Amino acid sequence: MQDHPNLTEQIVSFVEANWNRGVTVKEIAERFSVSDAEVERAFRKLKRVPMKQFVQDRRKAFVLDLIKDSALPGYRVGFELGFREEQSFYRWVKETFGMGWTELCRLHRDGATDGGGKRNSRG
Repeated sequence: MQDHPNLTEQIVSFVEANWNRGVTVKEIAERFSVSDAEVERAFRKLKRVPMKQFVQDRRKAFVLDLIKDSALPGYRVGFELGFREEQSFYRWVKETFGMGWTELCRLHRDGATDGGGKRNSRG
């Protein structure tokens, strides 16, 4: 990988273009014919975070943006993130945010929180 700086950029570009479907290190390694470790190194080199964290952070931000900006039901949001089964998305929400979909929506719709999950007082 040292001799191929362009490959590093290709890997990062691929992840940036496909984060919404939960792309994995293994999938990228196979696609670019490199080891999992090389994928991780390439990604950390340009983004300064592990690939899995980057993907997770992007997915979380996407969910919160959709909650604030639309009234899409959970199953549609899950579909947009590449979840094949509705229950898999709801389980991911619970594990990722520490609360269920309904509670997450209640906390974040219409700018009702300060970003940390605490309700703003509206007077």
